[in-house]
Amino acid sequence: MTDTGSFYNGTGKGRQTWQEVLAYYETYLNKAEAYKQATLTAEYTAMCFPFSVLAKTWKAAQADAPPPPPPPQDTTLLDNTVCESYGDTRLRSDGLTQADGFFVSDCGGIVIPYHDIEGEPVTYITPRFRQLFENRKSNAADIEPRTIYERLRLAPENVTGKNKYRSPSKDETGGIGTLTFFPLQVRQAYKAAQRIPVITATEGEIKAAVCSKHYGIPTISFSGNTV
Repeated sequence: MTDTGSFYNGTGKGRQTWQEVLAYYETYLNKAEAYKQATLTAEYTAMCFPFSVLAKTWKAAQADAPPPPPPPQDTTLLDNTVCESYGDTRLRSDGLTQADGFFVSDCGGIVIPYHDIEGEPVTYITPRFRQLFENRKSNAADIEPRTIYERLRLAPENVTGKNKYRSPSKDETGGIGTLTFFPLQVRQAYKAAQRIPVITATEGEIKAAVCSKHYGIPTISFSGNTV
């Protein structure tokens, strides 16, 4: 994991400059989509780390030249991705995999299991088994089968209103409230007893994972909150 100091001064191994970030996205996206993704990354970094190398080089590039126009009739990311779901495309464009703890759901969204800082899955007992346990009507209640706490990032075509995510309710989980999402790299750093001088909090598990994995910025997020 790149430490905060090396991120600021550009000596770390991450893609530090605007040109490097743009070049990285162009390795698997067309130029228009790559420019869009790189700009989003730079804007977020400039907001959180205005004196970082990425923020400075991005602002300098904006002053030197306007963004290139998108190529006509170039709407696909890659020739073999026309039939991909939202989840497949989003995770690929963000460089996240199942190893990072993200999965594509049957409905084309993204399943996000939660883990505590130690790396153990966050679990709960469903109402059915809670009732069995209370009534002692089944030996199965003594086993207390637990369900992993997961959030679902809906595909855009399944979003209604402003809710892009689905989460287990408090009734379903037995009162679990707002949880902290710890990306894999943050959990690994904690278990390795690495010092994290600054940790960033954001809204959205995917943003936290991208910052932690690709830019060496230890980041956590809080479900259901705008930060």
